[in-house]
Amino acid sequence: MKDVDLVVNTVPHLILTAKVLTGMKLHALIIDLASKPGGTDFRFAEKRGIKALLAPGLPGIVAPKTAGQILAGVLSDLLAEENG
Repeated sequence: MKDVDLVVNTVPHLILTAKVLTGMKLHALIIDLASKPGGTDFRFAEKRGIKALLAPGLPGIVAPKTAGQILAGVLSDLLAEENG
């Protein structure tokens, strides 16, 4: 994560912890699209000066048809992999 300038998170579980954020650049931007509670330690990000935005549901709000098509495609691929 030390070389990342932009993170887009969709995991609704804390994965961008204080430990992870400590290794990130201060000018990095985090856009957390996950459902509540999100996957970012927002307090620690703010404390470090890293801009982190919580925007749950943004893809569905901005582009619902495209977001649905993407999800359908991903789910189809996952099911195909699972079934061999």
